[in-house]
Amino acid sequence: LATANRQPLITSMVLIGFNFGAFFSPTIAEWTNHIMGQPQAGLSLAAPFVPYGIGLLVIALVIFIATRRQAKKN
Repeated sequence: LATANRQPLITSMVLIGFNFGAFFSPTIAEWTNHIMGQPQAGLSLAAPFVPYGIGLLVIALVIFIATRRQAKKN
């Protein structure tokens, strides 16, 4: 949640983030497949669940640690 005077800025940043994600996700998927040595056609490019799943778990861990540190400070 953001304060009332910052809500337009935060909303704009979230929308920009979504648009960047939609724009760059095919490129990132291609890079991921290249790093993993997967073919560039078929489900390998469309569904790299393992790398994205690991990435989401790392993000969740970072958020969890950051919120615990923030709670300890308060």
